[in-house]
Amino acid sequence: MKSIWENIKRHAGEVFYTVSGLEFTYQVVGEKLIHTRSKVAISKSAFEKAVVLNPQKPSDLHNDVVGPSYIYAIISDSRIR
Repeated sequence: MKSIWENIKRHAGEVFYTVSGLEFTYQVVGEKLIHTRSKVAISKSAFEKAVVLNPQKPSDLHNDVVGPSYIYAIISDSRIR
């Protein structure tokens, strides 16, 4: 997971898109990610959990993490994987 989290940090400020086409960027503060479409922080551990679950679509994460659409958009992006 360290390399994925490092990639997440490295690409902060870049544009990402949800499956439905919503554009967003994010910043990393400590071990939390804050995206531009909400003020809710997503923890590093949520990304760790999502990677282990290996979702095929955002709804695969809905019961397991906060911000599933944004987590999925980030972890499925070729810049992060």
